[in-house]
Amino acid sequence: MKRKCLFLLLIAALLTGSLAGCGLFIDRTYIDVRPHRVETAPPLDTEDYIIIATQAELERAIWGMVQSRQESGLFRLLYLGTDGVEAVEAAVREMRERPLTAYAVSMFEQRILSEWQGVTELELVISFQKSAAQIDGVRTVNSDTSAMALLEQMLRGGETYLAILAPAHIANHDFLERSLRDYYYSQALEVVVWPEMDFNLYTTGTGNRRIASVSLDFGFDQRTLAQMRGDLRRAATELIRELPEGLTPPQEVIWLANMLANRVVAPPVSDEYAEDDNPEVLCGRTCDTAYGALVTGQATAEGIAMAFQALMELLGLDAQFVRGELDGAAHAWNILALDGYYFHMDVSMLRELGPEYALFVPDEVMMFQNGYSWNAVLFPRADSGWRYWDFGG
Repeated sequence: MKRKCLFLLLIAALLTGSLAGCGLFIDRTYIDVRPHRVETAPPLDTEDYIIIATQAELERAIWGMVQSRQESGLFRLLYLGTDGVEAVEAAVREMRERPLTAYAVSMFEQRILSEWQGVTELELVISFQKSAAQIDGVRTVNSDTSAMALLEQMLRGGETYLAILAPAHIANHDFLERSLRDYYYSQALEVVVWPEMDFNLYTTGTGNRRIASVSLDFGFDQRTLAQMRGDLRRAATELIRELPEGLTPPQEVIWLANMLANRVVAPPVSDEYAEDDNPEVLCGRTCDTAYGALVTGQATAEGIAMAFQALMELLGLDAQFVRGELDGAAHAWNILALDGYYFHMDVSMLRELGPEYALFVPDEVMMFQNGYSWNAVLFPRADSGWRYWDFGG
């Protein structure tokens, strides 16, 4: 009976909250916790994504973007146990070792879209610094000859841009400028204006191949250059037709030199610079050209030398253009090949020096009497004993 009473008292205490600490236990509320749901990967055949399973596949995919100038790509990397971001960074480093990437791309950026067990989705964005046409237009060359052929075609056609992938000894400033200059000064009738040039080299610092770009500014469009070339050839041809009959080849050379000297005047110069050693001339891009001498009648010594070379070419003779100095100042003239001998010919100084010191002159007279200097290694020796008066001058 006593046990039963104790049990009833205990029940009563619970109902009235009289037991210490029991209220805390009764008032506690429970939060409804739902089961954790694991996100599953989207289907792997999503058309927007490029599915990548190996590092080699990733590199090929990024290289394809560079070649096709694709600015953005979505990748799903199935690299179990591998950091997808590190994989892309490694692939980008490999891309930057390629000359085309150095030429075409300014920046790679990547943005993680999602990650789950062993799978990374990201977007790769490429910022390009060249147009699709410029990327597609890169020409691969492996020899000096093939590179020079492209540069010569560029000058003849008045083309303004060329990019070549070539060995380092070709894709460099010295080779490119020297090749362009050599061709220009040997083709007085073909290339009517010497262009302003700009070269850029794109290299990764590894390997011996790089991309070089050549930009030329002729000052005239291709159609105008073609018209100027035609005008130059007609003017030179008409002067050749004026040759009197019965002259010997040396006498024809002398007659043409005199006609050229008498028809061409020095270009006007700016009053501000008239007293300078190198005054500013006002005849534009044609001052130093055969076109200036034979078509407009205004030319510098360089233009007269180019015009003389053009006339000798039509006459069937070889006259090389020479760049050197006269009394310490930059100057230009020709070396003429005739009957197996070589002679200096400076038509621009014909009236000032007189024909015997301007036409059919040997090396020693040019150097020690006339005050000329030049790189003799680049040109044949003019050491014939024949002089101007021996040719009926």
